[in-house]
Amino acid sequence: MKTLFDLSPEEIKEWEQWVESRPPKIKETALRLPPWFLYTLKETGQRVTIFSYEEVLSEDHERTGVVQVKVDVLEPYNCVGPVGRRVFGIDPESLEPCSDHRPWWERNPEDDVLREGVQGE
Repeated sequence: MKTLFDLSPEEIKEWEQWVESRPPKIKETALRLPPWFLYTLKETGQRVTIFSYEEVLSEDHERTGVVQVKVDVLEPYNCVGPVGRRVFGIDPESLEPCSDHRPWWERNPEDDVLREGVQGE
């Protein structure tokens, strides 16, 4: 799968060190879904990037083992305007790898779920 950006050997080493220092469930999720790939949010079809990983805490601030990710919904992958959106509380199981890196305006209309507001539609 094509990456969104290239990592230097130093960045790869830093990533590996960071992952090793995380709690087991975060480590497992980060290794399975690294942040340098594009993903599709199954429920909406939006293409997203991972901003962060977090483990849900109980009311007593104890680890629950439930991991969520925070994702960015951005141009040029989605028709969201210049600001984009950051969405939290996403179940990692709702993400799947996306190999289509084309901007939303180059895709077929039936491929894109966020076409409202596009001139001529």
